[in-house]
Amino acid sequence: MPLSGPAAASPADPGLLAGRVGLRDRILGILAVALVYYAAALFPRSPSLAYEAYLFWPAAAVGYTALFILGPEAALGLVLGSLVLNLTGRLPWSIALAMTALQVLGPVLAWRGMVALRCPHPNLRRLPDLLRWMGTATLASTLCSAAAGTFLLHRTLPGGFHDPWITAFSWFLGDQAPLFCLGPALLLFLVPGPALPRPTRRLARLGLEVGLLLVVTAALLLGGQIRGDLSPDFRLALRFALVLPVLWMALRFGPRGTAIGMSLLSMAFLASLETPGRLLPEEAIRFSQLYLLVLAFAAQVTAVSYEEARQARHELGLKDLQTQRMEAVGTLAGGLVHEFNNQLTVLLGNLDRLRDQTAPTPECLATLTRIETSALALEDTVGHLRNLSHQAPIRTVQRPLEDALAPFLASLSGLPERIAFQASVPPGLQVVLDPELLRQALQILLTNSLEATDGPGHIRLRAEALDADWLSLTLEDDGHGMAPDVLQRACDPYFSTKPVGSGRGLGLSIAFALTRQMGGELTLDSHSGQGTRAELRLPLSQAPLPAPVAPVSART
Repeated sequence: MPLSGPAAASPADPGLLAGRVGLRDRILGILAVALVYYAAALFPRSPSLAYEAYLFWPAAAVGYTALFILGPEAALGLVLGSLVLNLTGRLPWSIALAMTALQVLGPVLAWRGMVALRCPHPNLRRLPDLLRWMGTATLASTLCSAAAGTFLLHRTLPGGFHDPWITAFSWFLGDQAPLFCLGPALLLFLVPGPALPRPTRRLARLGLEVGLLLVVTAALLLGGQIRGDLSPDFRLALRFALVLPVLWMALRFGPRGTAIGMSLLSMAFLASLETPGRLLPEEAIRFSQLYLLVLAFAAQVTAVSYEEARQARHELGLKDLQTQRMEAVGTLAGGLVHEFNNQLTVLLGNLDRLRDQTAPTPECLATLTRIETSALALEDTVGHLRNLSHQAPIRTVQRPLEDALAPFLASLSGLPERIAFQASVPPGLQVVLDPELLRQALQILLTNSLEATDGPGHIRLRAEALDADWLSLTLEDDGHGMAPDVLQRACDPYFSTKPVGSGRGLGLSIAFALTRQMGGELTLDSHSGQGTRAELRLPLSQAPLPAPVAPVSART
């Protein structure tokens, strides 16, 4: 049962930290964004660096992450902060208004691009989200800042720029470097997200690793300034050697540790560029910007990729552990089924003989009926044990998926009125399985979804072909969900969170065993307060159907 990231939010959702807040809190949020944006735009202010406006502009990171954190209302704060910044500068008011529009348009375009990609709240612990966020931010920044901004100032300011193309490139690097160095830290630390399990390390060892990393980084950054007699080539080589501690940081501390580490490293890198008494050449500035940008990109991608690989190994280990548990339980259940069947045969046979030989008094008949009811209930339990032991008879047939689902869909007429059920089953899919096993597995999952949905809710059944060999059959609900520790044990036999006497804890374990009997795999994905998603991956047959079949209708 792998634990995945949070469920994707709909494009209409506000920011991750936005919610049902009052007008006063909204106004304070807008003012906070404006203040942070204005303060970030004033850094750095160093008289010894050329192109100070383009070297490293943290306001870009604030602008391009505020919308993902607070939602569309953050745009008002960006407008206010950018307007104050440009009107208090040396630009004419008309140019200041135009620059404000461009500085706000870039983050808005990036945010809308992520909404169009169905990723309005990127989770930077996932590589696809990280690459989408970096790509849309880079494109929007290039169009609005580096291209339109440079063109506007070049055409309107007296004298313009000596080389607009070089200025645009420096402007682009000045936006992208802080965006990649500071942006991930803002999103990963200000946006709540599920904490992934990490290997435990002793505090002393962790402190030693961090201390060693700081020492190596400081030596590489400050070595050229401490030894003034070093050649420029050797100083440059020291800068390139920063790749080694940065990659080590990415592999050891994960996405969040790498994000904060790159933020601190970028500030230290800028401080190391300070050379009292002279200005750095423009080429050195652009090289430093590009180097920081590439270093941050490589560090973040490495950290996220390694984290995903480690999480995949963890999930694979959980699956193997669950399989071993079920195999052990199946072996035990197989022996119990044989013994119980022998005893039930004797018990039920003697009940029939006793009924024939006993005078038909009401008291005797009632007693015999109670005994027979208990015996039949025990026989039902033996049937569950047979399913766990993989000894249930299987009648595998090839048929269209909608026909295999017909018995299950026919039972939905008894659903409570508070539940809206929707089914999406495309025609033309053929499966080779036992329809009764499929019905039992889906019925167990539906029962759990109903119990997890206290009030009005939705349950959705969706089928789709994953590839030429496998079919995905998903049942989703919007109930209360499961905590990570409960999710890891959800399919364990006789594990239940219900009060004693309210449940036997066999439902999901039987569904797991039934899915394995059909040659498939059951995967659960759930988070507290976010519902549960149960996916059955079943083998798919590609034999052609004799005629098209109409899709299954949905009942709402």
